[in-house]
Amino acid sequence: MLNKKVKNTIKNKMSKSYEFKYLKYLKHKSIEENQILLESTQSRDFSGHVLYVCKDLAERYPQMQLVISIVPEKKDWLQLLLKKQNITDKVKVVEFLSKDYFLALATSKYLINDTTFWSFFNKRPEQVYINIWHGTPLKKLGKDMNLDGFGNVQKNFLASDYLVVSNDYTKDKLVESYNLNNIASTKVVVAPSARNSILFDDLVREKVRNELDLDNKKVYMYMPTYRDEGTSISYTEKALLALDKNLTDNEVLFVKLHPFDAEKMTLNIHDLKHVKPFPSKYETYEFLTAVDTLITDYSSIMYDFLCTNRSTILFTYDKAAYYKQRGLYEDIADYPFLKVSTIDELITHLRDEDELTDKNFQDKYISNDNLEGTKELVDYLFSGKACSNIKEFSLRNEKDNVVFFAGPLWDNGITQAFFNTLDAIDLEENNYILHLKDKSVKYAHKYKLKELQIPYILTSGVAQYSFFEGIFTHLYLKKEWFGNKFMRKTIETVVMKMYRLDFRRMFNNLEINHFIHYTGFERAYAAMTQAISGEKIKTTIFYHTDMFEEYDAKKNINKKVLKNSYEKVDQVVLVNEELRERLVSNYPKIKNIKILDNFLGTDKIIEASEESLFTSLLDTSITHYGGIKKTIHDSLPVQIKEDNSFTPIDRLFKTIIQRRNIGESDLIPNVKKYKSELDGIFQSKYTELFKVTDSLEITNEELGYIYGLSKLKLIDDLLDPNVKVFSNIGRFDKQKGHDRLLTAFEEVHKHHPNTRLVIIAPHGPLKNQTINQAKESSANEHIYIVGGMQNPYSLLKYCEAFVFTSLYEGLGLVVFESLAVNTNVITVEIPATSRGLQKGQPENAAPVAMVVKNDQESITKGWLDYLDNEQIFSPYDFDKVEQESLASWEDVIKPL
Repeated sequence: MLNKKVKNTIKNKMSKSYEFKYLKYLKHKSIEENQILLESTQSRDFSGHVLYVCKDLAERYPQMQLVISIVPEKKDWLQLLLKKQNITDKVKVVEFLSKDYFLALATSKYLINDTTFWSFFNKRPEQVYINIWHGTPLKKLGKDMNLDGFGNVQKNFLASDYLVVSNDYTKDKLVESYNLNNIASTKVVVAPSARNSILFDDLVREKVRNELDLDNKKVYMYMPTYRDEGTSISYTEKALLALDKNLTDNEVLFVKLHPFDAEKMTLNIHDLKHVKPFPSKYETYEFLTAVDTLITDYSSIMYDFLCTNRSTILFTYDKAAYYKQRGLYEDIADYPFLKVSTIDELITHLRDEDELTDKNFQDKYISNDNLEGTKELVDYLFSGKACSNIKEFSLRNEKDNVVFFAGPLWDNGITQAFFNTLDAIDLEENNYILHLKDKSVKYAHKYKLKELQIPYILTSGVAQYSFFEGIFTHLYLKKEWFGNKFMRKTIETVVMKMYRLDFRRMFNNLEINHFIHYTGFERAYAAMTQAISGEKIKTTIFYHTDMFEEYDAKKNINKKVLKNSYEKVDQVVLVNEELRERLVSNYPKIKNIKILDNFLGTDKIIEASEESLFTSLLDTSITHYGGIKKTIHDSLPVQIKEDNSFTPIDRLFKTIIQRRNIGESDLIPNVKKYKSELDGIFQSKYTELFKVTDSLEITNEELGYIYGLSKLKLIDDLLDPNVKVFSNIGRFDKQKGHDRLLTAFEEVHKHHPNTRLVIIAPHGPLKNQTINQAKESSANEHIYIVGGMQNPYSLLKYCEAFVFTSLYEGLGLVVFESLAVNTNVITVEIPATSRGLQKGQPENAAPVAMVVKNDQESITKGWLDYLDNEQIFSPYDFDKVEQESLASWEDVIKPL
């Protein structure tokens, strides 16, 4: 019987059965050498660049078989458009996501798009993909807008053989915002805008104006951009009514709204006298030839209309809100257009003659455009004909592309080790690239993408497989027995073939020289890494911790999958020598094992530790169990303490009084000593947020509102020279041994009441269990649970010692991070950690940390010994260890 998850997977895949058709054609149909598939805005329209390229191809390249894709509901409209363009008999129209569409997508030699194909698109090596980007970007794109969520656009750019843009400005914005520079094999072509050529055609202008009886009229066109949020349809309707009232009989205003906005309109434009809807029988740019004045706001059409040398008005009534919500690359206040912000201003200046004379501005955006521009572009792409108006740029440099998969960047040791590696190695040596699943990084971790020193690429969509490949792959990944012995070669062949094809879908034209599965245990990526081994790509899997310990503890890995992968990839990299013996004894066929001790990232840790403790804890959640409420209660005035007849509103007011009373009590005497530093922090933030220079002073009472008592008490303890604060950093997981840590601290606190314990743990399966143990502890008043911190090192620096209680680890990176900020360490005996400590210990010197046996009794005894007896530790030699790791890295990264 199939389990529920498998059934849901099958159901979901069957709901997208069209993908099966596409896959079938990809595998079994040959390329149609003279066929071109043309798609615009994911088949929702057929206009702009793609229409004009199609028309030119139909007229001058009769040997080409042209196929146009359109959604079913627009098919009749498209047929009328093609008839008007006199190319009906020269093209074949297919419905989007139909059998014919997938056949064309899979077999057409040439693919032309002005946005993107869907994420299932898998470009064959024989195909030529031409992406003619649809506009000049004023609005921010890619990572400039959001740090993720643009994976499919990026994938389409990487898959493109030619990315065609209209100016150098657009080239620079697309290349930078989608992380294409140096790594993409895509050729960027700066060429005339295909849709703009018609704007130079006076004959078309005369024809359109004559057909619409506009010969003796002033023609205005209102084309506002679509707002993702905040669009006021009522304001648009108010503006149209006012314009209709103020226009003369010799004037007419045509309106073209985004379809989403048009659907919301309650005003019937047909009822107006001087305002008319856009005449749908014309293509947008064809109609623009007839326009005398364009009214828009933030749309890229403002750049295109420059070709006419006629007037443009920017009606930006919501500029401040739009800039804040959407983000724009340039300030349109600097643009040489007439700008208005109210309906009255629009009406007043509507008839102003404002011919553009700023040649530098025109040259920046439309210097290549001309009457023959469409022909020049088509001949360049399909006949290889050079043209002075066209420039081609290669993005790919001569360095190897080395791609890392490092998971979703959780707050854990592996992620930290990865970032330490980037800090330590020479990033100019190769093109190092981070690969992530699109939208896989949680909001709390997205800052890591912003701070990333290397480009990242995002994979969108799901794995591409046939029905039986999907079943085989699911069982192969999830079930140890499936493909372990019976039909092993057949099953592996099917699964590996599936992964090779999906790898091509994910990365398409991106040339990858070395693929590194850095996290090591993620089974799907392990299988994929195995699948591409021997495909002229060097493959590496990192091994950070004892897989067999992990399996015994959680049963959350598939040893069969990892065994097969480890034995087939080019190299397995162990982060310490201690992992070798057990791995080899279980998997003796591994052919190439290398040792690379983790980089420790000392310099960056020290730099991060310099951040103020107050700012690093400002947005951090902290829970403190025990007697805080009692302490506050004891500090309240007697009449408040004794009054128990509170209503709900009174109780809320009492809470406010309690929080305010923090400043008047003696609860945070050490924090108060840093009052001038706090004032400086808040003054700086106040100035930054509100752009004012007024003096701001935070009262002691107000600190209770800003930080909360638990946080203030922790800070106070950290600043108190008479209190010894011990820390532990690690997710709530059995491996981390938090139960042993809390049990030991109870005993320690009995003998040393001036001790505190801080556990920094953002997530984990044992979160509730650990918190409950802390609540029930006899030392609960002195235990703090801290959520995820972007920078824990400023806190760690103030701790007496870091207490490491893990049951097992690959290394225990946080031990060395503690030493880097001069915080002492008490650690259990873990072979890799102990060897790492010995490597950095100066010869014939005192130890660098206290090491105890890895059991409950020894942790407690060692901790007490640390407090009862003066400890002398040697400084750790980080430079020596880092140099040894760098030498090992050079061996790992060298080409095949």
